Amino acid sequence: MTLIRLHSASHEELLNRLAESEDRFRLVCDNLPDSYVYQFTLEPDGTPRFLFLSAGIERLHGLSAEDVMRDGRLLYNQVSPAQFQEMKANQVASIKDLSDFVMKLSMRRADGVWRWFQISSRPRRLADGRIIWDGVITDISEQMESQQEIQRASELLEQAGEIAGLGGWEFNVKTLQGTWTSQVARIHDLASSEKVSVEQGLSFYIETSREKIASAVQDAVDLALPYDLELEMLTAAGNKKWVRTVGRPVVEDGQVVKITGVIQDVTEMKKAEISLRESEQRYREIFNATSEAIFISEADTGRLLDVNDAMLTMYGYHSKEAVLAGNIGDLSSNEEPFTEAEAQKRIVAAFHGERLQFDWQAKRHDGTVFPVEITLRHSIIGGRKRIIAAARDITERKRAETALRESEHHFRTLANAGTALIWTSGPDMLCDYFNDAWLDFTGRNLEQELGHGWAEGVHPDDFDRCQNFYLAKFNLREAFEIEYRLRHADGSYRWILDLGNPRHDSAGAFIGYIGHCYDITERKHNEQALIQAKEDAEAANNAKSSFLANMSHEIRTPLNGIMAMMQVLEMTPLNPEQAKYVSMAMTSSDRLARLLTDLLDLSRIESGRMVLREEEFGARELCESVFELFLVASREKGIKLESSLDPALPPRMLGDESRLRQILFNLIGNAVKFTNTGSVTLEMTPLRFENGQPLVLMSVIDTGIGIPTERLDELFQPFSQVETSYTRKYQGAGLGLSIVRRLVELMDGHIIMDSVPDEGTSVHVILPLKLPPALLNARDRENSGQDKPMRGMRILLAEDDWANAFATKTLLEKSGHEVSLAVNGQEVLDLLEKQGFDLILMDIQMPVMDGVAATRAIRAKTSQASRKDIPIIAMTAFAMRGDKDKFLDAGMSGYLSKPVTMKDLQSELAKVAQGFVG
Repeated sequence: MTLIRLHSASHEELLNRLAESEDRFRLVCDNLPDSYVYQFTLEPDGTPRFLFLSAGIERLHGLSAEDVMRDGRLLYNQVSPAQFQEMKANQVASIKDLSDFVMKLSMRRADGVWRWFQISSRPRRLADGRIIWDGVITDISEQMESQQEIQRASELLEQAGEIAGLGGWEFNVKTLQGTWTSQVARIHDLASSEKVSVEQGLSFYIETSREKIASAVQDAVDLALPYDLELEMLTAAGNKKWVRTVGRPVVEDGQVVKITGVIQDVTEMKKAEISLRESEQRYREIFNATSEAIFISEADTGRLLDVNDAMLTMYGYHSKEAVLAGNIGDLSSNEEPFTEAEAQKRIVAAFHGERLQFDWQAKRHDGTVFPVEITLRHSIIGGRKRIIAAARDITERKRAETALRESEHHFRTLANAGTALIWTSGPDMLCDYFNDAWLDFTGRNLEQELGHGWAEGVHPDDFDRCQNFYLAKFNLREAFEIEYRLRHADGSYRWILDLGNPRHDSAGAFIGYIGHCYDITERKHNEQALIQAKEDAEAANNAKSSFLANMSHEIRTPLNGIMAMMQVLEMTPLNPEQAKYVSMAMTSSDRLARLLTDLLDLSRIESGRMVLREEEFGARELCESVFELFLVASREKGIKLESSLDPALPPRMLGDESRLRQILFNLIGNAVKFTNTGSVTLEMTPLRFENGQPLVLMSVIDTGIGIPTERLDELFQPFSQVETSYTRKYQGAGLGLSIVRRLVELMDGHIIMDSVPDEGTSVHVILPLKLPPALLNARDRENSGQDKPMRGMRILLAEDDWANAFATKTLLEKSGHEVSLAVNGQEVLDLLEKQGFDLILMDIQMPVMDGVAATRAIRAKTSQASRKDIPIIAMTAFAMRGDKDKFLDAGMSGYLSKPVTMKDLQSELAKVAQGFVG
């Protein structure tokens, strides 16, 4: 019994303790915040049956535990239809393998509010095979909302990062491992899922950027310093990018454990920054390169914001800061009307209108004032009103305008002070000015004359000619000169000479014409009188020429008969007295014939009918033919006839030989006639060659009676003589020198006479002649050869005088030639047999064998044709008239008279080099 009582007491205690435990369990379950405990099972038909529900179900679902335990479907019906099937499937899975049933469900409470709940239960199988789930249902709505908010924020952050090119990263200092967001991967052109080590990530950056990263990370770890870097990289896809990364160290227990940060793709920003910097640079260059002073100021206050370098120079400031310390009003003279208030008015006007341009009086830093042209423009920069002003120094323009006004005043004063009729026109051909002299002449006012009004006064017969001429010259922009009749104020028409010249501005642009007109009525009348007189004179001259021609014909016919009979008479036996009479008659007839010829020549020259012929002639032959005519007369008077022809004179020339002979005939004839003792000399020399053609000087020099200086000019007039008395000693008609002068002028030459009474006379004739084609070509070859460097020649020098030989040999060797020496003609022949030479310079007078004999021996050789034809140049002291011809006839190729200059020697060598000697 005691045992039973003990057992009963223990059982009761156990029950009490169990009840107490259940109370505590229910108390705990009923007071779980936002949760309740449940136990349920499924009926065979799948209907839920709750075996236990704590009191929290009513608080969370608005359902009583008793109602749900009676009908578990009340709670099931609150599950979101979208999740109901998922819940059933999870239950089946839990039954199958007795796994925990955990699920988040959206459920609508009894009051219609949707809440999130998490179901957590564990199944167990009973002995009868039933499965019971014990679990807890917790209201996680606040948590879900927080998670959703975080998710939305995360998605928004991801989107913002993608848009901004911004990603996050973290570097663990202890593990040296790093993580980054998907945006960081995209920045590096990597897939978001691709895992990359820290070393691989750093490899994308260029060396200088890696050095920046290493330095910044080291400072962050050692000193806990944050960093902000701009880095250049080459992505996995090979794209160049700029990124900005900001790192912040995280400190725990006094040590940096990790670095977190963000990275942003700033490539476009960097490009824009570079572009902006370049644009700013270009702007600055342009801003400072312009020669105009430029200001940027606030529209409202006039405060200066920026100026260019030209402004500092123009206004005399040393620094931009000194200018910006003031305002735009400080740059004006502030003298009426150039005041600050007026400047501000114009700024306002420019801001509310179009571009404004005006002249202004500016003030430099030193206080001096100067004129400028201001251009104002308004602009909005950064949302603010701005005024851009450009100033151009117009000091020179103002001076030019003042000078122009003064010049205009001066011009009008001068134009009105003279007697010339002055007019101007514009580029439209309309006259825009007439001076007072013009208006006084026409008797009309300025308004009537302007434009084409002046043309109303032009004579009707001259109008079309005047208008067409003016239009043609105007279109060609040419100066012109025209004569026409213009109506005078008295109603008469007077002749005027109009001289027009095109006008141009300082830039060379055509701006019209200016004309000066002169009254030439009297001149026109005189011209008409002169024309009539000229026509009368020409008629008289023609009549004279006709008369002379007729008279010549009529006189020559009987004169020819007389002279013929005299010649026949000379053939008959005559006594000395008769022969003398016949000779005198022949001399008189010959004089009469020459007089007739001179008269006809003079007439032809005066009437312009003299025609010159061009033919080839020899200068030497010409001189000798003239000299032959006077040999007898000169011998009879006991005077010498001498000639001197310059060796440089071309042997053949082109000209009118008969007229040249006539000139020389008259000059030498006069010299012989007026010379009683002494000589008459003819000299011919080329003064120079112009374009290969010779300008020849012919001089006739006598030792005759001479001519007084005051009578020299008269001698060239027809029928003029020095001796005019009735007891004349010298006969003649006085036509010779007149004909000579006119022939020389006809040949484009000049004649000069120099004379001293009782000493003699020199007459110099300068004539341009020509060379025959063959000689001209040879001279061209000679000139071209002289212009070209001469190759070294092998020269054989024959000279018996040691001093001459040494000097000549030295000169030749210094000129680059190879020289061998022979002292006589025989040595020349011996050396020529042994050696080859290009040229022989041959002295004439030498021992053993002279130069002439040696030359003939060389030319006579037939064994070696090349040596037979070698050029041989005489180099001798024989320089008398005829010596050169003698040596040339002996077979020599050229001639040089001693003393020989190097110039002459080089000239002969050049002829040899060109194959032209003689």
